[in-house]
Order: sequence, then structure tokens, then C-alpha cells
Amino acid sequence: MVRRFFQVAGKVALGGCVLVTIFDKIGHPAIVCGNSMLPTLNGKSESIFERDFVWLSSLGPAYKPKPGDIITFTSPKNADQVHIKRCTAIEGGVVKPKRRDELMIIPTGTYWMESDNPHNALDSHVYGPVNRGLMHARATHVIWPPQRWQQI
Repeated sequence: MVRRFFQVAGKVALGGCVLVTIFDKIGHPAIVCGNSMLPTLNGKSESIFERDFVWLSSLGPAYKPKPGDIITFTSPKNADQVHIKRCTAIEGGVVKPKRRDELMIIPTGTYWMESDNPHNALDSHVYGPVNRGLMHARATHVIWPPQRWQQI
């Protein structure tokens, strides 16, 4: 009986280690919340099953976002929130923030992140360029609902 317990416990522990490694090194699914990425990603529905689920590919330390990539990151204004936005300018690039009259050069190690929905723009226009250290993963595919399966 005790031997069987340890056999099962060992398999569960091994499976858990494999799962954690996959989620950490390869990627994992996530639910989109909010409407800031409409129409690309739907996260505004009341029903969780009508929202988009995306596959997030983990970012290695050497990964540098490119314009057009959809990235998840910790909010620069609230460490308890994770945002999903599109990278529109990379370090060294030039942008014209909506709330400023002059152009801005994106500092080294930071990226300009914008919402696809211009009516819900809690993005770099509000909090400025996002440090690479706050970035977690790149959204690569919509994996739910089935009728929206697609690469993004």
C-alpha cells in the first residue's frame, strides 16, 4: 500500500515538473480580458466561453519584440495587472504620443505598446514605453473558440 502510494506520488510529481517546465519554457494558454485588443482579440464577453483564449509563447531572455507582435506584460502602473498589447515601436524608434506635441525616441530596452481598440487605450500613450523586463510572453494563436482558430 505504501509502495503504491509512493509510485503514484512520484508519477504525479514528475508530471507536475514536466507541466511547469512546459509552461515556463515553451508557453501556455490564457484568457483575454477586456476590449482593448478588439477587433483582433475578443475579451469583452460576459461568458468566459465566448472570450478568446490565446496561446502565449514564453519569451526567452534574448527575445526582442518586433513591431506587430502581441505581447503580455506586467502593467507599469499596477504590478497586479497583466496587459496584452501590440508592439508598435522598438527601442530607438520614434513615436508621437497622443498626449504630447513632440516626437519621442523610444529608449534602449523599452518598447511602445498600443491597444488595437483606439477607444480603450490604456497603453503606452498613458504609461510610456514598456521595459523589456516587464514582458512575459508573445500571443501566437487564438485557440478558442474553435471558429476563431488562427495564427496572430
